[in-house]
Amino acid sequence: MRLVLPLACLLLLAGCPRYSPDQADTWLIQDITAAMHEQVSSVVDVAWTTTEPAVSYVEFGMGLELQTPKPEATASAHSTQLIGQPSFTTVDARVVAEVDGERHESGTFAASFGGLFAGLPQISQEQPAFPDVDDGYILGVMVRSPEPVVLFLIDREGRYLWALELEEGSLCQGVAPSRVGLGLRHNTASSDHGEDASTIEHISYTGETKESVRIPRGHHFFAEPEPGTLAWTGLDLQYVEELEATVAGDHLVETDPEGEEREVFSAWDHLSIDTIPTDEPEESGIYPQGIDWTTANGLSYDADSDSYLLSLGGIDRVLQIHRSSGAVLRDFGGLDDSEAPYRVEEPAPGFHHQHAPVWTADGTLLMFTVDEDSMQGRVLEYEVDDEQQSLREIWTYGGHRGLEVIVMGQGERLANGNTFVNWGSAGVLSEVSPEGELLWELSFSAGAILGQTWLLEDPYGN
Repeated sequence: MRLVLPLACLLLLAGCPRYSPDQADTWLIQDITAAMHEQVSSVVDVAWTTTEPAVSYVEFGMGLELQTPKPEATASAHSTQLIGQPSFTTVDARVVAEVDGERHESGTFAASFGGLFAGLPQISQEQPAFPDVDDGYILGVMVRSPEPVVLFLIDREGRYLWALELEEGSLCQGVAPSRVGLGLRHNTASSDHGEDASTIEHISYTGETKESVRIPRGHHFFAEPEPGTLAWTGLDLQYVEELEATVAGDHLVETDPEGEEREVFSAWDHLSIDTIPTDEPEESGIYPQGIDWTTANGLSYDADSDSYLLSLGGIDRVLQIHRSSGAVLRDFGGLDDSEAPYRVEEPAPGFHHQHAPVWTADGTLLMFTVDEDSMQGRVLEYEVDDEQQSLREIWTYGGHRGLEVIVMGQGERLANGNTFVNWGSAGVLSEVSPEGELLWELSFSAGAILGQTWLLEDPYGN
């Protein structure tokens, strides 16, 4: 992990209480220090002690509206990291300690945030937020070839709040708030997919590695169905005698907190080799190990059905896979020549090289896709008819925008009914209403390819 020094350095503010002893629970909360991190100054490190074991965290912000993740266990020595403020901002903060269900507070102290490193793509607000657009934060990953990949956090105005460069030569497409402890998870792979160096990293906001999980030939997205259990897609290579070639299929694997791997599903066990493309040479694909086949490019987990949605963009298929048994519950096909049981009802054109399918709260299927000929991106929503084994298109957005999307792309249905759209290689983020009205939009400068993004209510994904 390469940490980049900020352009400017502010004076470190440690403690700086602005209260009298009778205004705070100083008998319990003591020894508070708060200082910008020396190398990643968009992060403030806070440490303190409590005279009794307590569940303790920090509230901070202009109105103390933000909160660091609450630990599950009690302790007497505490530390955390504050993120989510614009560069060169000073806000109020206070420590909260809970003992036997009773809340105790420190006095207010100052937390000062520094700047970010140079070279980040500019972000312009093409459409200011409408009144019915909720506040929030966007956590994401940005590919900037040949520059290093960047993990970033921005606000709705397009202001960078935090950013971290990864090692040169590594590729990262997936990122998510961690469900275990403070920090986030991201995946890594070799940029040309040639070297088998894939991992899922659990890191702090200043880049320190907390855990590194080996995922052989892993790529694209991952999921965390339970705290500490990771699900991921990886290349499943097999030699096919009929083709006299090695073929790159995919399998879905889980790694538990002890590091034990379990294969949930393999494309070789479910799909016909008749779907393997034979009209392209081996060297023309994404993966140098053989002929590209399934090209898994999306994975999400649904707790209600205990199942995964796996996108196989190379063959225009989306599979719903039962987590425990590995059984294929539904097999959705996008185009007319698909052999999948579930087909898109006419006259809808179907989906092609889809990405990041998810279930909505209403039980509909939402995904990002591109037009087969023009490569223009759009979001599709389908109603699933199990009796007829069909997909009925009920909503779409994007075809009229003319945004060409070569790779990536993502759609997310929000609690307010709007849809959050990540336009992948087009470098645009949007929010649109159910009626298709553009309510908010940010545009990144040329060359920024957006990988996975999350719209969060608070900086930590609490």
